[in-house]
Amino acid sequence: MSNWQEQGKKEVEEFLSYYTWDQFVKAWLERLAELGIDLEHVFRTVKFRDPLAKDENSLHTMHAWWRKGSIDNEKIRIQRELLEERLRTRLPIYVTEENASKGELVAAHNFCNSREDVTLMCASLVDASLFSRLGSSRLSYPTDWPPINCVNEIRSWAIKALRAAELYRGWDHFYTWVLPCTNSDWDYRFTSARALTRYLAEEHATLLHTYIPVILEFGMEGEPEIIAIVEGQLEEEKIKLHGWQAERRAEEERKAEEVRQKEIEHSMWGQLGKISAEDLTTLVWSKPLAEVTIDFGVTAYQARKRCKSDKIIIPNAHFWKKVKSGKIPHPGGIPVPL
Repeated sequence: MSNWQEQGKKEVEEFLSYYTWDQFVKAWLERLAELGIDLEHVFRTVKFRDPLAKDENSLHTMHAWWRKGSIDNEKIRIQRELLEERLRTRLPIYVTEENASKGELVAAHNFCNSREDVTLMCASLVDASLFSRLGSSRLSYPTDWPPINCVNEIRSWAIKALRAAELYRGWDHFYTWVLPCTNSDWDYRFTSARALTRYLAEEHATLLHTYIPVILEFGMEGEPEIIAIVEGQLEEEKIKLHGWQAERRAEEERKAEEVRQKEIEHSMWGQLGKISAEDLTTLVWSKPLAEVTIDFGVTAYQARKRCKSDKIIIPNAHFWKKVKSGKIPHPGGIPVPL
């Protein structure tokens, strides 16, 4: 064994100081209890009616972290999307409104699957917490923590426990924080495994006070109260949509009637693009442009644009004032020098 290997082994022994995995789990559970966490009641199972489920064997399960206080809103949102058949692809981002990372959803899956055994629950959360500090290629190891090989020994205990129960899932190296709630590593310094136990237990207590690990079951049955709320919302929106469509049709009919009336009152309504340049010249030299635009049902800009395209000179308002006052004769549709 080389000198550096012997030095590393000595560091680990000093860090652990005869500490064992069983002692770690016991201390972890005691600290959680002190902080008001009862692991028997942290999980929540929520059932959703899935229109794609054909029988009882079509049950589909997912896991997520839901922030406390948002349970009812999340249930309504997901059940609504299911009834609208928006969840056909079962994309993970739909199971939480907070756009949870894939790593967080994997952590929720691991933790929920270990719920039958407190030792495995401990191993799941410890592995998740330490992966972000040790295994992520996108995060740096805290500078004030013990050597990496010491902390990695604790993580190896957790991984060993999960593998023994066939519950271990590896992490993609590009994941960063895989728990939605973590401590600020840079504010703490410790030198022993016992201190790390306390630190991680406090991180997990904060997590479980803030978020609920949820098991989402998609099948034939859902929660009747939630389904009733969603169906009521959809029916109300359907009625509003029909009302809006009726108003829109009525508005379109009103506008169409206005156009018909304009066409009756003005024979050239809508004909600006069809009239010849010669006839348009006669019109703009017969009356002011404002009156011409009314006849065609267009704006002054549109009329000027057409005249410019045909190189038609348009008499200005001053010209028509002179005509009206009798200072100059009416052009009678024939262009005259301005």
